[in-house]
Amino acid sequence: MDPTKPRSYFAEMAHYYAQGAKNIDNVLEARWNKALQTAGELDPQKAAEADRRMALCQGCPFNSLNAKTSPEFDALFGGHYFTNRSDQDLHCSICSCDIDYKVLSFRTDNMCGLSYYNQNNPGNSQPLKWEAFAG
Repeated sequence: MDPTKPRSYFAEMAHYYAQGAKNIDNVLEARWNKALQTAGELDPQKAAEADRRMALCQGCPFNSLNAKTSPEFDALFGGHYFTNRSDQDLHCSICSCDIDYKVLSFRTDNMCGLSYYNQNNPGNSQPLKWEAFAG
């Protein structure tokens, strides 16, 4: 799916839910950790890692707000990010994950959304903003 081209809301949501289904373990863990975070019960080491990741994602040129105007996104995709998602949640323009939840999955297979780009573009790998949690 080309992230610079307009597509229907339904096509975008189908892609979003298909990605979530493929990564259901990460999704469920992130939802559980969000509940723990909200209750002030998230392990302090994990809370610090989530905060670090969130800061990186907020400044990332590939988050859904920044990608609409970032030169880095334009250079990589030849245009700016376009979305019809009705939610206003900050999300990754590369993997579609809601960033509030993405940063709360600590499974070894959860990395920065650029890992999805790198899998599909091995000749043009981009440096990840953060990698799997080693705690």
